[in-house]
Amino acid sequence: MPNASPEPQANLGLDCRECGVCCRGRPGTVLVEARDQELWERHRRLDLVERLAPGHFSLPALPTRSDGQCLYQGTPEHPHDCSIYGLRPQACRDFTAGSAACLAARRAGRRD
Repeated sequence: MPNASPEPQANLGLDCRECGVCCRGRPGTVLVEARDQELWERHRRLDLVERLAPGHFSLPALPTRSDGQCLYQGTPEHPHDCSIYGLRPQACRDFTAGSAACLAARRAGRRD
């Protein structure tokens, strides 16, 4: 998932739970900031810190499965839900449904 800034446009009626393509991509692209790690430590989720993968620019990133899907995408209730939604990294929080980055990810993932 690319790191995208929130954009003022509406989400265009897109439902992230019906897509989830932004949670699939190349390993090392969802970068994790120090403040994300601090949040996880405060919530005693050291497992999230320990599972970090090497990311672009020598920064830590969310781990992915062999098919590029984020390790945390999918719950027993829904395949596109985020299993760490309340503690998701800032890069994921900043990714806005309907933004240019979202629409590009949907096109690349054939969800347009």
